[in-house]
Amino acid sequence: MMLPKVLIVNGTKIGVQNGTGISLQTIFSGWPKDKILQIVPLAYKQSDNESSMDYPCIMLPQKCFPFEYIFRKLFMLIYGKKIWSEALGDTDDNASAEKFSFKTLLKSYMDTSPVIIKKNVYKAIEEYNPDVIYTMLGSIKIAKMVYKIAKKTNKKVVFHFMDDWVEDIYAQSALTKIPRTIFYRLFKKLLKRTNCNLAISKAMAEEYEKRYNKKFDYIMNSVTHFGECKELNNNSVKLIYMGGLHLERWKLLKDLAEILKKYDNIKLEIYAPLNDAKQYSKLIENKNVKFMQPVEHKMVNSVLSSSDIAVFCESFDNNIAKYTRFSLSTKIPEYFSSGLPILCYAPKYLASSQYIAESECGICAENLQELQDALDKLIRDRDIYRKLSENCINTAKSNHLQETTQNKLISVFS
Repeated sequence: MMLPKVLIVNGTKIGVQNGTGISLQTIFSGWPKDKILQIVPLAYKQSDNESSMDYPCIMLPQKCFPFEYIFRKLFMLIYGKKIWSEALGDTDDNASAEKFSFKTLLKSYMDTSPVIIKKNVYKAIEEYNPDVIYTMLGSIKIAKMVYKIAKKTNKKVVFHFMDDWVEDIYAQSALTKIPRTIFYRLFKKLLKRTNCNLAISKAMAEEYEKRYNKKFDYIMNSVTHFGECKELNNNSVKLIYMGGLHLERWKLLKDLAEILKKYDNIKLEIYAPLNDAKQYSKLIENKNVKFMQPVEHKMVNSVLSSSDIAVFCESFDNNIAKYTRFSLSTKIPEYFSSGLPILCYAPKYLASSQYIAESECGICAENLQELQDALDKLIRDRDIYRKLSENCINTAKSNHLQETTQNKLISVFS
């Protein structure tokens, strides 16, 4: 089967060890390297430029975004690099779910910088001659890059949404009205250049078709490793949480940590980014809960295989749930493929919660008593535990095969 040539325009390279980089890695894991070319901004944080994959990539220098470049230089000259990192950080993630602050205000206006794409970049794109432009957007900067390239090449664009951020980006305050207006104008122009787009879940695809009057399909993260059905050893139970603690997830893990104090045979291991661990570990850790060093994505299966129950949580705050309601956590397929029943502590109307419940791969809870009851059921009823573990493996094999993802991509890109 002939695979289309894809030009990926994003804020993160395939294989960078963050959520977006790992998601891209699983999405395009079956794609040959001569069928992919990436265009990304050179990150200010060196580790965000380091990828575990060697797909061809053109990195736009920081001077290609002059407003942002000049402001950063002036700020660091006056206040120093350390103050810059503390004040604004070094990431380019969209801040749609963040509360308004001076930090979000500055980031929003820095993001409006003009984008300069030089002739040698256009020439490389022309020589590559892509069939389609794929992007997760996420900011004005990336939207401007995509629009300039799409207009120059006259290639169709495919959006891929992982969270419901579009309606909330740059919307924290009336002071960010200008960036919001700029983004929406770009978004509407780009939407006209799309035929069919992608969402992370069926619920999101259905909602977006109504909202944007465009066709949407959905692809969930694929997996290549499948573990064995698990048996629980009641004498010692290990829970595992993998992922970020932002969006108030740390508060939910703190609830669980308090419940675990009642048990002598249950431990919770948390694998979170170092910055999150530094910020929240003292609020969560106790004799039953331990923060672990982050592991590379290639080691995830090994860590999961030595665990008994996976923990998934999302905030009950309406402003945050509005952002996560249609998302499907990229960790869920990995938990499924390892045969780990899921202890889900999140609103039951979220797409992730519904997927766990409908697949019968875990037990969902919405309050402390339900969380306590769900935990007790998982650790005390071996038949339920084994059945959930079997369902996890079967669901991973039926819904998350790499071949399934690749076929859907080919259909949408063609």
